[in-house]
Amino acid sequence: NSVIQTAPSFSTRGSTEQVFMDTPTDEGIRFALHMIYTPIGPTATVPTYQIHTETDLGGWTGSLSIPTYMCQGLANTIGTRPSVGSWIRTGVYELTWKEAAGGMSVDVTELVRGKSVSFNQYPDNYGSWGFMPAGTYEDYWYELKDDVLQANRENVLLETIPADNTDEFAIWLDGIVWVIGNVPSMPSAGTKFTFKAVAGNWNSDQTVFTQLADPPWFGDKWKIDIKAMSLNPEDADLTKIKAVPNPYMASSFLDLSPNNRRIEFVNLPDKCTIRIYTLSGNLVNVINHIGANRQGWGNYTDWDRVNAQTLEPQVYTGYDNHHGTEGWNLRNRFGQTVASGLYFFHVTDQRGETHTGKFYIIN
Repeated sequence: NSVIQTAPSFSTRGSTEQVFMDTPTDEGIRFALHMIYTPIGPTATVPTYQIHTETDLGGWTGSLSIPTYMCQGLANTIGTRPSVGSWIRTGVYELTWKEAAGGMSVDVTELVRGKSVSFNQYPDNYGSWGFMPAGTYEDYWYELKDDVLQANRENVLLETIPADNTDEFAIWLDGIVWVIGNVPSMPSAGTKFTFKAVAGNWNSDQTVFTQLADPPWFGDKWKIDIKAMSLNPEDADLTKIKAVPNPYMASSFLDLSPNNRRIEFVNLPDKCTIRIYTLSGNLVNVINHIGANRQGWGNYTDWDRVNAQTLEPQVYTGYDNHHGTEGWNLRNRFGQTVASGLYFFHVTDQRGETHTGKFYIIN
């Protein structure tokens, strides 16, 4: 198989486009799959986001700080912004100090994905790490901003720090400059630092953090199964209907914003009705799904997709909108957010066939 791909854009957390082109089958049939990945924010609806970090220096007595300024894109004026938010993806990084020729170095492992992170001299070689001497943090960004070729740059990342160093320095990792200060002495071999980072937003009272989707990354893989299908309503298999994510835990990558949360029902037939019930049997909401062929059905008012600002439902005009997926905004028939608990869904299709499933909500 071959892949035709535009270069992933790391200057924004915007869309990345890929076209997968299959080689011809024995019968001479070809197909292509066009995919657009759109990470959440910053967008018109999510204009800003925060970087939440946690650190553990493994008993070492120095300090660690992270500059608060970020550059969202190299096309912007960088000024004194030493971190690039759009290069940051969720990760837990374990740094193990070791002795090396010329001083001390680290082995870096990303624990979420179970992969080693390699050293590289240049911060724009994404997915790598390196040391920055004190007072040079901003200089790297000016060279990036001025499009200085890597071979001509004066500032390169270092793989080692002198063993007797007591000056401040920084570690460039995951789009962040992690500043190591108050250095009494370098960490001894075997000392482990742990850095955690995630992009997202806190709610107004700082009790819920909504994680944003990561940007597409080199080495990411998707498995795509393509098989024959039928649009004959009589062939619909309701047993494949599921609610995702299940359980829903405070927030989801499907959420449109912190104030517009959602669960999605997937593998739905063309036309069906979804009824949601509490554990005690009380009706929570009713959703009418009009799926893979909307033409001829006229305008459609979707009461489940309510504008967060105007509280008015979305109105669609005679076109395919949902396919085999239908979203629910975790609100009841009266617009109130539902409580945590176990819920049941009951699907009835145009044949009169039914299917029942369950899901959990943990707010």
